Amino acid sequence: RGLGDVYKRQVQNGDGGEFEHHVRYADGRWKKISGFEDQILEATFGPSNDLYVVSTKGAPRGKIMRLRLRRPDLRRAKVVVPEAKHPIVAGVWDSGLLVSRTRIYAVYQLGGPSTIRVFDRRGRGLKGPGSRGVSAVGALQLLNRGNLLYFTSSYVDPGAWTIFDPNSREAHRTGLQHQHLVDLGGVKVVREMATSKDGTQVPVNVMIPAGFKRDGSGAAVASGYGGYGLSLPPRYRPWIALLRAGSCASPPRRRVGSPIRPRTPGRCDGRRCRPRVPRRTGAPARSRCGTRPGSHPRAP
Repeated sequence: RGLGDVYKRQVQNGDGGEFEHHVRYADGRWKKISGFEDQILEATFGPSNDLYVVSTKGAPRGKIMRLRLRRPDLRRAKVVVPEAKHPIVAGVWDSGLLVSRTRIYAVYQLGGPSTIRVFDRRGRGLKGPGSRGVSAVGALQLLNRGNLLYFTSSYVDPGAWTIFDPNSREAHRTGLQHQHLVDLGGVKVVREMATSKDGTQVPVNVMIPAGFKRDGSGAAVASGYGGYGLSLPPRYRPWIALLRAGSCASPPRRRVGSPIRPRTPGRCDGRRCRPRVPRRTGAPARSRCGTRPGSHPRAP
């Protein structure tokens, strides 16, 4: 309003989580909003000639700040949503911030699973759409009348597009759903916590087929991912051969970076951060569970 068409550009410095942000005004001028050293992970336009950004400077898990587009200056940015217990999902692959005329939507990482939290424009918490068990959300989009469209999936559900009405504060799944390759309705997902050497609680998600006896007599397969400071979200990956054979499976999960605790050089090198998996997860006491390296996850 009053500024004409404004565009934003994000520049990534390699794959280390460093970004620059620029805006282009209607008259062709470019303005640098932030540099790599400013630790701004994401920027999105607001409805009133403003720009909302996710900053990790002094807030490793992320805080949401607002800048005026007429004279954008990080030194004058106002903190709207302060840092919370869980980190905000932000960056190139996973955009976790969206602002409407009346609401701020932010995706928070819960150590693998994620959830959408809703705030008013002043940063006060409101009721959100909630979560469906151990699941992940993403791909936020605004619809007419201020409704929110987003995608949700889990280990046993291939996913569906869901609409959240901020007025009624209710969410419903649409008919836009992925088809099940196989029926995993009988598979139960259990979320346990393992303790790292420094006391950090590391989540372990276990897929348990129907009829599996959690007495140490069955087989279990566990895999881990430990790269790029990322936490892999729940995705529908039917480990059919294992589950049909009566084994339980633990999808990739390993403590690295901000999803559990802010990354500190030298503290988490893959050797010192191996958790002690509690036996109550159902993994057999006699089994040997190793880890295999994962690849860089692509955008959903």
